[in-house]
Amino acid sequence: MIEKRGNVWRVRVYWRGKYRCGDTFSRKKDATDWQAKQLRALTMGTWVSEATTDVTVADFAKKWALIRRPIKPSSLAREESTIRTLVLPKLGRRLLSQLSPSDIKEWANGIATGYSASSARKALGFLRQCYKAALADGIVSRDPTVGIKLPGVPRQEPSPLTHDQLLRLADALPPRDRLMVLVMGYGGLRWCEVVALRRSALTGNRLRLTTAAVEVNGHIHEGDLKTHEARTVVLPAEAVAADLTAWANSLPGDDPLLFASSDDTWIRYGNWCSRVLKPGLEKSKVPRITPHALRDTAASLAVENGASVASVAALLGHRDGSVSLKHYVGWWPDDLDNVAKLLDKQARRANENHQNH
Repeated sequence: MIEKRGNVWRVRVYWRGKYRCGDTFSRKKDATDWQAKQLRALTMGTWVSEATTDVTVADFAKKWALIRRPIKPSSLAREESTIRTLVLPKLGRRLLSQLSPSDIKEWANGIATGYSASSARKALGFLRQCYKAALADGIVSRDPTVGIKLPGVPRQEPSPLTHDQLLRLADALPPRDRLMVLVMGYGGLRWCEVVALRRSALTGNRLRLTTAAVEVNGHIHEGDLKTHEARTVVLPAEAVAADLTAWANSLPGDDPLLFASSDDTWIRYGNWCSRVLKPGLEKSKVPRITPHALRDTAASLAVENGASVASVAALLGHRDGSVSLKHYVGWWPDDLDNVAKLLDKQARRANENHQNH
């Protein structure tokens, strides 16, 4: 938009409904040429705001943290740690517009070597988000993170317990903790989900999961589930649900936590692992595990009893079956032996035809 204001021509450039830049000129021709130049750069994706070319990585990281969509306290804490320890020490004072792909590659490889491939991918992922937003704001004309590849993160093999091991561990624990282990071992609940369970979540042999309690920097935050979607878990009636119902009915209050600490608040992960799980593992002679292995146990037992990929995904609260397959790909029976037999049969037939000719 060009308009005359007194003795000058004022230019205001809008792009896709958003104001981008403006300037004033003494001649209309200069104003028209400048406007055309800005619009051409915006169309080609090379436009950079002259007012923001001196923005540093640290400056934009702070801005991005304020304007981005709300995220869970646990995710926010992990992101803040990544920024503080991995991004700002090396790149904080560098200008966003001056970092090259080789600079980014050298920085990310240094993190992969000094920390881990997983840490490098998290740090690079955050920087990519910053550049995507900076491009949209016209602070940079290119994204130097495009095409940067890092070493893959080795997949951790799941460590499930057998039926016998799960029951031995449960029987070695006090009543509250015995039920907790069985609920995690058969229901596949995350730690943050099982400690947030209240009596109202239990109906017969079903648990309706709607909330999670996550500990961040010593404080517990209660919110929605990891996937932001509630789900229902079905427990074995005789093995778990009957005892869990009796336990729930014995608790005082209108809607108490099913598994509360001694002061009727959420159980702390570290305390439970050291004071309950570790002694229980030693007593039951079960291999050393973390609570997450009980989630693996639920998946393993379900697959052993014929559960489909979709059923396991629903049990564990995965967004789709591809996540379950990624984690537990080796547990479902495959048809590779049959494929090999068919190939052998075809190969023999082809060989016989070749010899006859």
